[in-house]
Amino acid sequence: MQHLHGVITLAQLESAGISERRLERMPEYQRVARGHYAMPGARRDFWFHAALALSVAGEDARLTGASALYVAQVLKTVPTGRIQVVVPEGKGSRKRAGFNVRRSSHLPESAVYRFGMRTVPVPYAVTDHARDEVDAGVAYALSQAMSLRHATLEEVRAVVDERGQFPGSARIRRVLDDFEGVESHSKRERRLRRALTRLGLPISDGVYKIRDDRRRIVAQADIALATVLLDVEVDGPHHLDPQQQAKDRIRDRGLAALDWFVVRYMYWEIDEDVDRVAHEIADLYHRRLAQAAA
Repeated sequence: MQHLHGVITLAQLESAGISERRLERMPEYQRVARGHYAMPGARRDFWFHAALALSVAGEDARLTGASALYVAQVLKTVPTGRIQVVVPEGKGSRKRAGFNVRRSSHLPESAVYRFGMRTVPVPYAVTDHARDEVDAGVAYALSQAMSLRHATLEEVRAVVDERGQFPGSARIRRVLDDFEGVESHSKRERRLRRALTRLGLPISDGVYKIRDDRRRIVAQADIALATVLLDVEVDGPHHLDPQQQAKDRIRDRGLAALDWFVVRYMYWEIDEDVDRVAHEIADLYHRRLAQAAA
């Protein structure tokens, strides 16, 4: 019998010769929603509940947000909470048993099918993800989507512009601005420099050029405490990209060979608590200073 991830409808069962009356004598088929049954042995996992949500919500429904991003393998861990489904027209959201139904007047005309699931395109899913996630989570999803070539900044920006004002729109615009400009990175770096200066740390002026034994420039430190060979990097969202992370590892290994120690902070850590970051760096500075004296 045809079913999707262990979910089968009463209409499908009846087409296979199993009536609703007969189902009453077949406890192996458990009713999970009106007109919907779980196949014998069906695993009650994400895929089961997503298939059930799509079927109950109707043929125009599509997975969105974290649910769609997980199906597209942009998110690697199973989303917690309710399955997120979007249907055309209207505003707001409402809860159903086990899933949320959202309504959108800017839903893309075409659906994407993955593993039998109807989903919105990834650029739309990223914008909807901003409704439920903090900046860091949205930035991670956007970076992963770009690295998998499921979305570009331009495509996501176009969806945001088309949708206008929607829950999470301010957050996704803020994240896009972080990806597209260097000014936001400079702003965080300046905040951290001021906090370190207040703690009396001897930080370098501007970008510090790190040289090897032959005086060749091998790297540039965002913030350097050269007396203890400490390089503090303030990483923007592009550092979430796997290719950039590979470059960062090669760079940091090269500096380690020159006895430099690299510590990295993501930009949202500066936003969340710059004083905590500054004190961590100060503690590290004093430990390295004590080690050098010993």
